[in-house]
Amino acid sequence: MLHNSNDSKQLALAAVMFFALMVKGLVEKNNDLTTEEKTFVQSYIQYGYITMISGIITLIMVIVYYFFPSILVYRIHMISIVATISLLVVGSIWVVSWTVIIQGENKQYNKIQHDVAEVILYYIPLYNIYARYKAHTFQEPNMRIKESILRWTARTCITLALQSNILSVCILLCISIRIATIAAGIDIIGKKTKDIINKIFSVNPEEIRWYIMASIDFLQQKAQNKMIQPSRNELLHGYKKIYSHISPMQKNLRTQYSIGIIISAIIIRYYGNTITVYLPIALIYGRYITMYIRRKYLPPLPLAREIQVTIENIREKIKR
Repeated sequence: MLHNSNDSKQLALAAVMFFALMVKGLVEKNNDLTTEEKTFVQSYIQYGYITMISGIITLIMVIVYYFFPSILVYRIHMISIVATISLLVVGSIWVVSWTVIIQGENKQYNKIQHDVAEVILYYIPLYNIYARYKAHTFQEPNMRIKESILRWTARTCITLALQSNILSVCILLCISIRIATIAAGIDIIGKKTKDIINKIFSVNPEEIRWYIMASIDFLQQKAQNKMIQPSRNELLHGYKKIYSHISPMQKNLRTQYSIGIIISAIIIRYYGNTITVYLPIALIYGRYITMYIRRKYLPPLPLAREIQVTIENIREKIKR
């Protein structure tokens, strides 16, 4: 019967190698496993769900590439193959080393306590925006929605700035793996990481812009050797406050979003007709349209706001 560590390792390896559901049934029906062995095998049943989902994604991408061969699909299917193989290798090494990956003192994962289907929806772009501003609870935010917005914002900005298909696919794969782990009932993000995410922005992801603007402002004032100079933290707080506001569509915001449309047209004109241009821009527009439909309020628009302020400062100097 199944009662020694070798049997437990064989079951754990089978779970890693896409047989998690079958192993789960065997463990539930068998009473010969010790508590320690059950804890060990059950941890890899959870891990096996991740490898199963990754394997299914890989299989789907291979089939898609067979019927619709293209460079982008080829890259996606190659990355998914590498990810699946990596999961299998890492899982096998952990099994052989008798490492319990979910329970115990070195617990790495937390079980999802809420409705998994609802949590997965939080990671869908634009729906995450709708859900966040519908709830409108910024003091006690839903951390998964906030994390989702941060991930998609990072992907949109990086993809648009660097114009890299490979990097874009890698970030998308990371998001897919996050969704896959949630589908398996596993939360791989710990409390400390969630606390860090919570501090990155309070209301709007546009607040991330404060790091750049406050640093530039701080260096400029240092270079000018001003007698009275705010600290970098004071500048950070000031810029964060600016971008944490949401306001009705008044003159300033209309000007900023008009400038934003012009910037978008220039980017499309410069980079041409590519998915790495259209998709990020579509997500950006989708975000603000969703916010406006939901709340009739919008935040200041990064870059466009700075251009507007610069133009106004130049006008003031000319008038003088």
